[in-house]
Amino acid sequence: MENEPIRIMLIEDSVFATKHVQKMLAEVKSPQFEAELYCADRISAGLEYLANNKADVILLDLTLPDSHGLDTLIKICTQVPEVPVVVLTGLGDEMLAKEAVQKGAQDYLVKGQIGSNLLRRSILYSIERKKVERELKKYRDHLEELVKERTAELTTVNKQLKQEVTERKQAEKALENSFNELKKVHQQLEQSQSQLIQAEKMSAVGTLAAGIGHELNNPLMAILNFSNYCLKHTRKEDKRYSFLQDIEHESGRCIEIVSNLLTFSRSEQDGKEEYHSESLARIINRVVKIMSYRIEKEKVSLSTHITEDTPKIWVKVGSMQQVILNLLTNALDAVEGSQKKEIRIEVHPDGDSVCLTVVNTGRGIASEIMTKIYDPFFTTKSVGKGTGLGLTISRNIIKSHGGDITCESKAGVGTVFKITLPINTNRRG
Repeated sequence: MENEPIRIMLIEDSVFATKHVQKMLAEVKSPQFEAELYCADRISAGLEYLANNKADVILLDLTLPDSHGLDTLIKICTQVPEVPVVVLTGLGDEMLAKEAVQKGAQDYLVKGQIGSNLLRRSILYSIERKKVERELKKYRDHLEELVKERTAELTTVNKQLKQEVTERKQAEKALENSFNELKKVHQQLEQSQSQLIQAEKMSAVGTLAAGIGHELNNPLMAILNFSNYCLKHTRKEDKRYSFLQDIEHESGRCIEIVSNLLTFSRSEQDGKEEYHSESLARIINRVVKIMSYRIEKEKVSLSTHITEDTPKIWVKVGSMQQVILNLLTNALDAVEGSQKKEIRIEVHPDGDSVCLTVVNTGRGIASEIMTKIYDPFFTTKSVGKGTGLGLTISRNIIKSHGGDITCESKAGVGTVFKITLPINTNRRG
């Protein structure tokens, strides 16, 4: 190709542009560019010529009477993919140039911005590049053929090995199945034991709470009634009036806490609890009041945000209270000793579900134990501070409600527990 004339085909509908290209090619002082320039003013004429004649390179205008844009390039590359194409157009569009190269053009030149030397280099470069592409394709095809031959040889060997592996896997599978069955039975026994322990524990707590609640309820009501009586017979300007108001307020608060304890104890003692339509806001408020003493004592900042349009859901109220109590207790344990002691509870509707999120700024959960947090008896708390059953039972309760629980945590930053519960699950038994 170095000494042979280059067969150039120009597909261009502009007579002026055609003459300009002829002039630039004539200025190139090289025997390679002394060959005749074949011209066509339409894509159809160019394709017809190429069907019966050879060309070493094609200079192509993208805007022709019978074809426009990249479709013009695609038609040429489809019919003669082995011939390099140099786009020669009046459109100085970088995006179009990039797309043209991606569609198969070797170069993209803008009319009026090129001279004979640039045109010469572009043509030679395009021919060489296409030649290299062909050689690479030939080499790839050769490699693929070698790979096919080698693959065929390996296939035969693999069939023999596969038979041996299959037999070995069957033996291993039989052994694994036996082990898994034993493991499954062991896990079921552990879970049953956990549930029995927790049930016994919560029953004892419920009995104790009920006893204490009933014992405190009568004297508290007496204090509340006495304070009401004294307030009615004390003038507001009397300095004792404000003290009596405090007594009335605090005794009322104590009665409410006792009422919550009795509600909790009844749900634990009844055994088989029924579903009720209830708002999470009421359950959360009840739990927060039960835990208010510890929250205030440990100087924890607790905030709740419950979206106003959050609907009620069908839940076992006592069981759901147990879940929230467990998450709040764990959050309080997590922020213990932290500089920033903050707990945030959020509730909002999410499609067909209600989403409950409990966030704390505590020490976080290490990534290596994240997969174990729902395992029965697994706990990072010191002896006497946790049984390792709280999250296990909480997850079981949530699953029984048709919901889900997830956890995200980062050591030193905090932990987020997210619970989703269906809205329209109406269960009355």
